[in-house]
Amino acid sequence: MSHPRMRPLIFVSLLFGISAPASAQMAYMGLASEGFTKRPTCTTTTSGDYHDAAIWGCGHVPGPLEWADIEHDVTQSLSITIGTLYIAPGKKFSNTNGGIELVFSDVPMRDVAQFDTGLICDGCDPTLKGTAKTAWTRTTTGLIAGAAFMEVQDCTGWKTSDRVIVGDSREARYSYTEAMRPQVRLISALFGCRITFDSPLAHEVPTARDHNQVVELTIPVGNLTRDYVIRSANPNGTRAHALFTGAAHVDLQYVSFVDMGRTNIDSIMNDATNKIGRYSGCHFHHLSAPGSRCVGVVVERAKKHGFVLHDTNAQIFRDNLCYDAYGACIYTETGDEEDNVIDHNLVILVSGGGRFSQGSFNANGPGGDGACFELWGMRNIVTRNVGMNCEIAGFEIWNTGKAMHAVKVFKDNEAIGNTFGLSFWTVGVTGTPSVIDHFMEWHNSTNGLYMYEQRDVEFRDWYGRSDPSYSVVAGTRGLGKNTWFGDYDPGSFLLWTRPNIQNKDDGFVLPYGTATPVMGVGDRVMRVVDGYFYNTRDVVQFVNQTSNGRPAGAFQAEFIRPVHGNPTGTHYGKQYQAGDAITLMTLDVQDYQRVAGDSFRVFGVQQEPTALMAVTGQGNFGCPVAGLTNAQCFAAHGVTTFGELTPIAAVTRARIAGKILGGAIDPLPPGLAPPRNLRIVLP
Repeated sequence: MSHPRMRPLIFVSLLFGISAPASAQMAYMGLASEGFTKRPTCTTTTSGDYHDAAIWGCGHVPGPLEWADIEHDVTQSLSITIGTLYIAPGKKFSNTNGGIELVFSDVPMRDVAQFDTGLICDGCDPTLKGTAKTAWTRTTTGLIAGAAFMEVQDCTGWKTSDRVIVGDSREARYSYTEAMRPQVRLISALFGCRITFDSPLAHEVPTARDHNQVVELTIPVGNLTRDYVIRSANPNGTRAHALFTGAAHVDLQYVSFVDMGRTNIDSIMNDATNKIGRYSGCHFHHLSAPGSRCVGVVVERAKKHGFVLHDTNAQIFRDNLCYDAYGACIYTETGDEEDNVIDHNLVILVSGGGRFSQGSFNANGPGGDGACFELWGMRNIVTRNVGMNCEIAGFEIWNTGKAMHAVKVFKDNEAIGNTFGLSFWTVGVTGTPSVIDHFMEWHNSTNGLYMYEQRDVEFRDWYGRSDPSYSVVAGTRGLGKNTWFGDYDPGSFLLWTRPNIQNKDDGFVLPYGTATPVMGVGDRVMRVVDGYFYNTRDVVQFVNQTSNGRPAGAFQAEFIRPVHGNPTGTHYGKQYQAGDAITLMTLDVQDYQRVAGDSFRVFGVQQEPTALMAVTGQGNFGCPVAGLTNAQCFAAHGVTTFGELTPIAAVTRARIAGKILGGAIDPLPPGLAPPRNLRIVLP
């Protein structure tokens, strides 16, 4: 007989054309295989209310320091304070009402495996529900410093005295730590969805705007108050953890986990002082049955991770809110997880071992960077999520060390006010397109995109915005804003369709990484179709870097039917800094400003025949002899900057740094067929 909570998953499966796996991906031998043993001081003998002493074999309701073993179906009607709460396989645990808590005492762990002090659902069937409400919504406008109220789009179930969290949408302009300061306020009055704060806002909270200052996106706001709370009694003592495993059918709705989790990012993971897997909230650990869900759940002040999927498939995280976590709040742990629905969650403020860390980067292993969402593997359904004020990135997607797969569904996700918007490494598989669909990034402090190696990825309807009030050129910000493709191998084919990027210092900083054996041989092609750009410098192509003495692979960038809106900005440029100066790197434009036939190749100033070439040495590939111009080195040694001399017939053109040579470009091949290099037919 199917479990009733599988139905939402079946709907999503039909919607996306997938089938739910029947079991977890990897065989799991149970908690005993991890050293778990039961150590009860009180065990139930029959079903009933937790606070009825008659259901307990010890003759009393378990006290705050005890280890309670629930072996029958039990309900909770009053608050509980306990040391460890274990719920046996197949047994139900549910609350009958709101306004109550499940509190874990400050009790030192006495078991070697450190399962003690926390909630252990060993294949159980918990149904814990608070009062339903809108978990998070958006403001209707931007907010000024000193604002005493705001209006939100949906406040269903919100009440006076609820705590609300307003993310910090300011763009860090001079230092990474100047922003990322979300504000928590009490609702002191509520009229419709107009919320009066208990104290004014300390700083402004701006909206996303285009180059004309037209508002496009407003600010996410979450409600932190729930009337069923799971928490540690002493967040500075022995913190509790929560774990759901085995054949559990978990249904958590509108509850909160506060000050939970022991595993931390402060030291290397080890079995003595920093045990892995003792996390804060919805920790789905080797769940073998599909259809469990966390909906409308709050995780606040998590030590490391708030929502975790570990070797677990076909579960649901939806409409959740995470505030003030470490490492990564929503986390897929191994990369073997698939068909999980991660939908419409809001994460605000995650710290880690990333940009601001005084120690080594990611010192204690995966999940420690400080990302809102850290997703190992790409076979889940990730939609409509927002990551905000996270130390390293709104979203990280990793596949290092795993078999390559195409991205299943990654759509309508949004990153605001982080260091990076989206960062990914070794994503995609040759021949099967991976689509990053309608990603929205705005006011991130440096890179809207930070890309490593990839294969056959399409970015569809990308939205990128920096704050139009500031720019490096105007001296009003010191941190350059851009969409940066990184100094790693860009892979064989990269497609962008309809990107819209505005208010950046550099719209696109094109890939310039070395071709590596991991990504295969052959030219690298990046094609951008029907893009709109309004930035200080829209497109810049840097030289390839070298790696381990290897020259780079040839790289071709192609812009098809672009529109460049900034009448005073630079639309295209090429620039050599260091590395491989001689490998062919071309930048072609077809139907510039969507004028049919206005097509050309861009040549940088450093490609001029009379420009001095960089010399080979100290990791650089250039002219073998110092002091030669491009023309001289090409005549003597057959090499020149960017692999091509600027032709004599090339001409200058407004808004383009360097020169162009016009001509016809081969027609665009359909879809994501194996790429052909589009070549300008020179006269």
